[in-house]
Amino acid sequence: IPVVSTHYALDPRDAARQAETLKGPVALKILSPDIADRSDVGGLALALYTPEEISSVAAAMIERLRKSSPQAVIEGFVVQPMLSRHGAYELTIGMRSSRQFGDGPVLLFGQGGPETQVIDDVAYGIPPLNMHLASEMMSRTRIHKRLADGSDRPVDLDALAMTLIKVAQMIADLAEITTLDINPL
Repeated sequence: IPVVSTHYALDPRDAARQAETLKGPVALKILSPDIADRSDVGGLALALYTPEEISSVAAAMIERLRKSSPQAVIEGFVVQPMLSRHGAYELTIGMRSSRQFGDGPVLLFGQGGPETQVIDDVAYGIPPLNMHLASEMMSRTRIHKRLADGSDRPVDLDALAMTLIKVAQMIADLAEITTLDINPL
């Protein structure tokens, strides 16, 4: 699994400078503790190439966020190189607090990527998990059939279940975590 070089920038010009050091297309993400899903507010841009484009897109992100969520604190930007994972599955693991379960944490797993909400292929579970519960949770998604088939792209389902178990344990151990999104995994 490649390690993604992550650079932090304070403003659009700094984001452009950071991107120049990466030599290739970058992903630009707005950094705000008040935004749970960057995609919802236009705070994520992929495959940006030139410093001018990066600076312009970053400035537009700030403008959009100030209009849609004027109270949101903007700490800057994350700049990362684009990684090509041709043929990889995009999955998501997340956590929300749920009133249905006494405001306790609820773990989610499913098909990820930019259209996660539209596709709506997720299953929910309550931490902590074991191998049986994690495997059962994954099996309740439509993407699971493709993952389990593995004929064209093999997937280590035990490793994936173990990732769910570890995230669930982290959530159980750290009550300070109120939301979590790993998308794409």
